[in-house]
Amino acid sequence: MAEAIPFGLARKIIEKLSSTTFEVIGSIWGVKDELEKLKNTVSTIQAVLQDVEDDVWNSNEELWCNLKRLLMGGAKGSKVVITTRTKLVAEITSTVSPYFLEGLSINQSWSLFKQMAFQKGQDTIDPNIEAIGMEIVQKCQGVPLAIKVIGRVLYFKKTKDEWSYIKDNEITNVTQGENAQGFIQSSDEKVQLEEVAKEYCMDRLWRSLFQEVREDRMGNITLKMHGLIHDLTQSVSRIDCTLVNSNATNINEEVRHLSFPFYNASFFEKNLSPLVKAKKIRTLILTSNHQFYNKKGEEESTLKKLITSFKCLRVLDLHGLRITTTPNCIDKLTHLKYLDLSKNDIEVLPNSIIRLLNLQTLKLSGCRKLKELPRDVQKLVNLKHLNIYCCDSLTHMPCGLGQLTSLQMLPLFVVSKDPAAFSSKHSGGLVELKKLNNVRGELCVKNLEGVNAVEAKAANLKDKQNLRNLKLSWNWEGNDGVDVCNEENLLEGLQPHHALKLLHVEGYMGVRFSSWLPSLTSLVNLKFWKSKVQHLSPLYQLPSLRYLDLRSMMDLEYISDREITNEVSDLLASSSTTFFPSLESLQLLDCPNLKGWWRTDIVKVNFDNDHNKVAITTSTSSHQNLPSFPCLSYFHISNCSNLTCMPLFPSLEDKLVLSNASLKPLQQTMTTTMNMTGASLLPSSPPLSKLKYFSLVRMQDMESLPEEWLQNLTSLEYLKIWACPRLKSLSRFTHLTSLKRLEIWECEEVDLFGNESGNGTQCVTTLQVIKISNVPHLITLPEWIGNFTSLQRLKINECPNLTSLHERINKLTSLQNIEIFRCPNLKSLPKGISDLTSLQRLEINECPNLTSLPEGMHRLTSLQSLRINNCPHLKERCQERIGEDWPKIAHIPFFRYYG
Repeated sequence: MAEAIPFGLARKIIEKLSSTTFEVIGSIWGVKDELEKLKNTVSTIQAVLQDVEDDVWNSNEELWCNLKRLLMGGAKGSKVVITTRTKLVAEITSTVSPYFLEGLSINQSWSLFKQMAFQKGQDTIDPNIEAIGMEIVQKCQGVPLAIKVIGRVLYFKKTKDEWSYIKDNEITNVTQGENAQGFIQSSDEKVQLEEVAKEYCMDRLWRSLFQEVREDRMGNITLKMHGLIHDLTQSVSRIDCTLVNSNATNINEEVRHLSFPFYNASFFEKNLSPLVKAKKIRTLILTSNHQFYNKKGEEESTLKKLITSFKCLRVLDLHGLRITTTPNCIDKLTHLKYLDLSKNDIEVLPNSIIRLLNLQTLKLSGCRKLKELPRDVQKLVNLKHLNIYCCDSLTHMPCGLGQLTSLQMLPLFVVSKDPAAFSSKHSGGLVELKKLNNVRGELCVKNLEGVNAVEAKAANLKDKQNLRNLKLSWNWEGNDGVDVCNEENLLEGLQPHHALKLLHVEGYMGVRFSSWLPSLTSLVNLKFWKSKVQHLSPLYQLPSLRYLDLRSMMDLEYISDREITNEVSDLLASSSTTFFPSLESLQLLDCPNLKGWWRTDIVKVNFDNDHNKVAITTSTSSHQNLPSFPCLSYFHISNCSNLTCMPLFPSLEDKLVLSNASLKPLQQTMTTTMNMTGASLLPSSPPLSKLKYFSLVRMQDMESLPEEWLQNLTSLEYLKIWACPRLKSLSRFTHLTSLKRLEIWECEEVDLFGNESGNGTQCVTTLQVIKISNVPHLITLPEWIGNFTSLQRLKINECPNLTSLHERINKLTSLQNIEIFRCPNLKSLPKGISDLTSLQRLEINECPNLTSLPEGMHRLTSLQSLRINNCPHLKERCQERIGEDWPKIAHIPFFRYYG
């Protein structure tokens, strides 16, 4: 047998190889026997995974000597450096005196910990969390590995309670590497198994068993299993788990988990006999493939036979089969814990389903025709997950739902619209939510127009500390009969827990919003849609808010209900308060009466540093000291034409979209010389100098884009100007040194190139796409069009006075695509087009005066596609073999003439 060596070191090389190479290397390094064992038992997997971690500290002298001999084959001059946390290993392996590293200082430890535990760029840290973090750092005693591991674990913890739990209960286990192995279990009855499972996933992630971690804007995390671990688990589970394809003829009788990537009734009819011999099946997964669809009667009959053949099932997945009724035999599966009926056409679930007393998960998501749940649903005493997301036809919740106190997933709660339903024994009101305090994740409450304040308070949303996303929805049909006072009291009673991350309010008819909004200190995403609210609470007090979306709020006049003088005074007087410290995205859509952020349009602020005093006076012209958004990256204003005063947004990086809006907020930002995020400060860079995307659509009052604005946009990549009827001229693009895409559509008065000398356009070498549409003043392209040497696509559409393209188009050697649509006065294409050696696609539509194609087109050897539509002069000239222009285009692989 080959010599044994520390397997932990070998793994770092092995894990980069395929499973086949794994076995070859294993035989060389003496672990082939262990690999064979992995294929037989799950317990061996656990043991070896533990060994992978433990071997790093292995102090067996013989193993290290064997490794040393393997490493002696290196080239002359090679060195081997070993780092270890074990003194004995250092003594065994060293040829010189070991060097002992000291621990990090407190300041160094805290700096490293912040990098691991907090989001990149996060300046504002909750003081309570910071204090707990300092205690944890001190317990780590300067050990970098301990700080990194614990910091990574805490990166996904956002609340004070979670940090305290790690500090008080887990820190010893983490620092010693004694992480849980085996099946999911918890010694603490208060901790949900789902939370334990999440901890396992995070632990495996940091051990590199998972990879490609992705986190969405709400903190939801997805992972991908490492390729080597995937191969390993497939090998180990080869008998237990089987994926059956359509030509399967043989299934092992020992199989436990069976999945069919199709549902074909005829296949099951033929293969039912060998299937039923597999008595140990615990999981059955059937999914749909439309090409195998049979008649409805045949499907349901076969499905019934199939299900009744496996009475010990724990998991049954029938999603996407488009079945209209639930097989009545399912209630015989008394051991069933997981049932997926999602994306089917079921209208009613039979009440007999309540006999599944062990059922923990019932998935009905996407059953858009489902009208009601089983009336005795409370008898499913072990139910934890009831997924009714996108069950749009549900009319009410069953009475007794509130008795399922173990329920953790309930994404939708529908209040009945029928007034008589509240006295019915089968329809439950909001009081059903009272005791469901284990509900976590997302909850949408629909049809709140039929609820009063007492019922709202009975829902007890405030105690649902694991709820992260909450949508409150009213569906008023007109404004008649709305009791504004009841609406406001109702919303007051629906106060959620302060740990909430997303709040979406739609259709609320109250004038004021609730007083509890500022208490949602963990709120990340806030949406108000179709509301009658006239102003909101001071939102800048929400330290975690990253996304704010206000749309279709017809009565909204001001964002903040405070005077600007008071708000700015508070900001200046407090060294710890920053104006919207985390806000990254702001959308203000369809708010026609919105006038400004504050009640007073614009202010002049004087800050006396020597005496720490603030003097604020209202003004109609000064905007130099408006507060600014420090982190805002995406800003979209649409159909808010009366909005004339906003906080400044000089630091935008991603997108700025202005549609049917006033230019005044942009003017205020572009001409500012300082921002205020607590005190007066000079900006670190010119306004909007980091902006990448700029869109101006239906800007009624815009006549020009001043050069002093454009000269700041040195990072701009995409400039879009659509339907601006008064726009007459554009400044030079000299300063847009990063511009890649330029679109100008439906600007009937603009003279794109009339006053442009072309000086400085040589700097714009990054431009790749130009689209011009409905620009009547465009007669020809300018001479300096040839300066855009990186241009790849040119599209000109509906330019009625365009007569020609410029000959210097031949300088566009990177051009790949030309599209010319509906230019009735275009008479010819330039001869220089034959020099476009990169041109791959040419399309000409509805150019009736274009008389011929240019000479030299046969030299366009890269041209793959030519399409001509409704150009009558070219129809005959381009006829195959006989047309005058046919020799010019005969080499093109794809040619079509339409019309």
